[in-house]
Amino acid sequence: MESTVITMKKIILLLSVIMLLLLCSCARTGNNNLVTDISNSSQEQQVKQEELLKTSDQADISDIPLSVSKPQNDSDEAGSESSPSSASSPASAALEDQTEKSPSGSASPSVSSQKLSDEQTQPAQENVPPSEPLQPSQESEQPEAEQPAAAGDKTAISDPAVTFSIVCLEDVVLAAAKFEIELGDTVFDVLKRVTRERRIHLDFSGGVAAAYIKGINNVYQFDMGAESGWMYKVNGAFSSLSCGAYALQDGDVVEWLYTEELGKELGAGFD
Repeated sequence: MESTVITMKKIILLLSVIMLLLLCSCARTGNNNLVTDISNSSQEQQVKQEELLKTSDQADISDIPLSVSKPQNDSDEAGSESSPSSASSPASAALEDQTEKSPSGSASPSVSSQKLSDEQTQPAQENVPPSEPLQPSQESEQPEAEQPAAAGDKTAISDPAVTFSIVCLEDVVLAAAKFEIELGDTVFDVLKRVTRERRIHLDFSGGVAAAYIKGINNVYQFDMGAESGWMYKVNGAFSSLSCGAYALQDGDVVEWLYTEELGKELGAGFD
């Protein structure tokens, strides 16, 4: 029994100690909250006092009457410059009355007097009409009209061409194909150009107007007999002219052929 009583007393003591600690902690937190509330309220009061002071200063400055009329023309400006005391007398009287009433001292009259002096010295601005923008010169360049080509003019032909082929007996050296020509080209001119482009061997003698073809593709005259050699025909007809003297036209068909009998087997009909 005695042991149980002792334990109960110990428990009661512990509980009382715990309660005291809790009360102390609550008291501390309450004091801290009070301190913060007091500091916040004091700061708010200071801010309100500063705002009241600012508003009172602004109200004092705004109460000052500014009844100075601006000069309307040059004569009024001259009059105001000749008698500055008369123009500033009503404003100075109003400022003196305001300084007696305003509690903020001589700061507000000095600001208002500065404004009045600025307004008196400000010149009248003349309304100048804006200058009209310069209009760009509207100059239209008319394109030159193209003159049509005259009828019968050979230069009006666009991209003239001929069909060209080379055949040596049964060997086709160059199959029939179209080649562009220039105005005034001869059979000899086109032969030289085509063999150069296709890298075909060509051997000739004589001048341009009297050119004579000796060999094409390494096949020469007299290789197949005493009457063998190269001949040409245009549009299916053989010509007795030199290949350097026969002028071609657009659409002509030129054939170079190798003969063994002076063209008799080809239908040339030469004796």
